[in-house]
Amino acid sequence: MKDISKQDLDNNLKRVISAPRQFRIKEKGWSLKPNDFMVIAGPCRVETKKQMITVAKTMCHNHLKLIRAGAYKPTTFPASPQGLGEKGLAIIHTTTHQYDLINVSEVMAINQIPQATQYLDVFQIGARNMQNYNLLAAIGKTHKPVLLKRHPGASLRDFLGAAEWLLSSGCQDLILCERGITAPYTHDPQARWLLDITIVPAIKRICKLPIILDVSHSCGVREFIPSLAAAAAASGADGIMIEIHPEPDKSKSDPQQTISLEQFCNLLEKIKKICQALNKKVV
Repeated sequence: MKDISKQDLDNNLKRVISAPRQFRIKEKGWSLKPNDFMVIAGPCRVETKKQMITVAKTMCHNHLKLIRAGAYKPTTFPASPQGLGEKGLAIIHTTTHQYDLINVSEVMAINQIPQATQYLDVFQIGARNMQNYNLLAAIGKTHKPVLLKRHPGASLRDFLGAAEWLLSSGCQDLILCERGITAPYTHDPQARWLLDITIVPAIKRICKLPIILDVSHSCGVREFIPSLAAAAAASGADGIMIEIHPEPDKSKSDPQQTISLEQFCNLLEKIKKICQALNKKVV
């Protein structure tokens, strides 16, 4: 392999290679089954309780379990809103408890972990923090399930190295998430990254860890989302992450890449048909 050497496989990625295809939320009695295709959906950030309840009802209507939303938001500029913090975590927790859902949200710093542990089912490590090894080790020690996003400039070796850090620190339930890679062109002036679907078979020939594709951040263009989601469903990936909002044009984060709840429901029907052909179940 050009990126990962035999020495890496023999010495540096022992836990990644031996890890099972496992993702469990023990407290909720939920686990990823062999033919499951996860759809993790929700707004980029928590804005109001009403917003989260509306999204939660859509998830339940479609028999989905995993809802995403950000309470802490990494922003390019400090003047941008940073999220609701603990207030947002409380809204996420209350909503998911009320509708029996599983929540996924990002933690950005070690000092946020104790607080977030009280509210979250799954810790998300965002692309910017993929190689923040102190943060990875601290989150791994909580033994909470983790969703790890790939940095746009990270190689497969970098990505799996970060996964090794989590597993070696105590994480037992881990999902890898492709977020899009940097490229000299993106096919659209508004797009930021390119979705690297090749990473799905590349990871699956090395290990059994579940790999999902973020079809929203990976392109940043709303019109591209249905095509990317369909491609992800057919690629052999274990699921997708997608941003949805009751009023996408009014979303306080990334409105250009967010789809409406109606669009989401229509897209799900397309994804279910693809998964059915592959003997998979959308969960």
